[in-house]
Amino acid sequence: MSERLETAPEFIHLILRLAADNFKELDGTMTPVLKMVAAADLVFGVWPDPSSPYSADWMLIKGANRVREIVAAGMTAESRITAIPCSCAEQAEALRQHIGADRTH
Repeated sequence: MSERLETAPEFIHLILRLAADNFKELDGTMTPVLKMVAAADLVFGVWPDPSSPYSADWMLIKGANRVREIVAAGMTAESRITAIPCSCAEQAEALRQHIGADRTH
């Protein structure tokens, strides 16, 4: 994907759209999820949250180290982004831990 996002709402709409598109690919196994994760630099878990202005919330589950490096260098970088639909924050956190990306020690 080669979209340049200028605002937070654009970013939020992007990850919501990606999660909805990826939902269609899920088959009840981890296989499609792991393929999606492997194909992206930044992966977000997205779940319904009626109290949020966007009716959803999200968590970065892969790519925290990449984001830190980009911010520390004060640069911009192209990144492959995807979003995985989750049922809740706990499921997104479990996926983040299962993937084990971004270990800092």
